[in-house]
Amino acid sequence: MAGTGLAPQLRMNSCIAPASPNYTIAKTDKGWRLRIENENFSVMQVFRSEDNARDAVDRMMEFFHTMDAQPPAFAKAPAGRPDGHRAA
Repeated sequence: MAGTGLAPQLRMNSCIAPASPNYTIAKTDKGWRLRIENENFSVMQVFRSEDNARDAVDRMMEFFHTMDAQPPAFAKAPAGRPDGHRAA
């Protein structure tokens, strides 16, 4: 049925909330590198200035919060071509 999702049933309940992301900002030859990570995700981005990197921290924290709130996606990968697309 359209509009019926299975996400609530697939969500894994955990007693432990994900840890808050940690971040570092470091000067590199190419600019200021922001690296932010928690136990599930890691993102690195280079900025022209340290101020720009610091401004991005709140946006990246929101990204991590959103990603941690998502249910796990279970995709069934086909083991070859589907029956309707067999090679001749």
